[in-house]
Amino acid sequence: PYSDDELNVIERGKNYGHPLVIGYAADNNVNGTTAGASLYSGNAAERHPSSCPDITNESGTADTLANYKDPLFSAYPNSPSFPSIAADIWAKSPTTPGNGSWPSEGWSGLDLYTSTVIPGWSKSLVAASLKWGRLVRLRLNSTGTMTAPNNLNTDTVSYFGSKNRFRDLAFDPNGKDIYVVMDKSTTSSGPSQANPVVPDCLGCLHKYTFLGYSDSTGSRSYIPRAVPVTTGVNNTCNTSTTVTIDATNNTYWVPITGPDGNILAEINSNGQSLGTITSSFYQHAGTTRVRNGASYANRNITITPQTQPGSAVRIRLYMTKAEYDALDLDPLSGITAPTDVRILKNNDACSGFLNAAG
Repeated sequence: PYSDDELNVIERGKNYGHPLVIGYAADNNVNGTTAGASLYSGNAAERHPSSCPDITNESGTADTLANYKDPLFSAYPNSPSFPSIAADIWAKSPTTPGNGSWPSEGWSGLDLYTSTVIPGWSKSLVAASLKWGRLVRLRLNSTGTMTAPNNLNTDTVSYFGSKNRFRDLAFDPNGKDIYVVMDKSTTSSGPSQANPVVPDCLGCLHKYTFLGYSDSTGSRSYIPRAVPVTTGVNNTCNTSTTVTIDATNNTYWVPITGPDGNILAEINSNGQSLGTITSSFYQHAGTTRVRNGASYANRNITITPQTQPGSAVRIRLYMTKAEYDALDLDPLSGITAPTDVRILKNNDACSGFLNAAG
């Protein structure tokens, strides 16, 4: 219970090591402890009552287990604050009872986000945390076999930290709404009794809705910089995610994502309701396109609102670094810095053909 909350891919015949291996076997993070513990009784001789066997050598034990399999993800392996669970928590338990500072989450519910509405979330596992009242999101790689970008450097983000115990969660099929169930109890195990969390809303069901991003400085949105730019199939028209801009979100930067759930564009309609927004993008592969003496990037984007705006709106269009570099290297482009890039509007269909700017 001290650290290393695990996410495992359950496979027939595999041995996941418990209670002799906790978290990644190679880090030997819990050598000198046991997998079970209860509330410290005040008797130093019995400070860790447990029926589980002693953990002496995680990596060595894993080598002897037939069909051993490491977890998909383990939280806080060799935490900088607690590099040794035995030395930093186990040995100090008589003077620091309870689990308030242990590097553990108490994950309970788990769901997979498969929508493309929230940029960068597609193919993410999201866990509900009992201990710190939050959701923790972990992106998976394209095959779902590792966390991204890899199991050592992980895109892990927490949301909605609160004084509640998040018991479970579920995603609405619309991709925008997240439902979280709060626990009715203040504790769930012996160690947590020393640091009970009295929820602000016992047994409640909370609904969170993604509307878009607020304004940041310089007329930018607060979209995380880690969100990748969408990519699609070369030399074809790729359909983007349909969004709606109405009274609930017309003061936010509303993102438009590609088929992979990554960012294509953002619209801030400045308070105007534009209705349903459909969009697509053409991803050109080949030599840089030239029209009327001007060089064009290898991407053109088509955005069609249900209701045309009556006044100015703000828009941000995204291209990959590779697309920018190709334009930058073209001697006819005149590009020497990102500020030299211009957006040209016309009525062309989503295709590789480029007309003059309208």
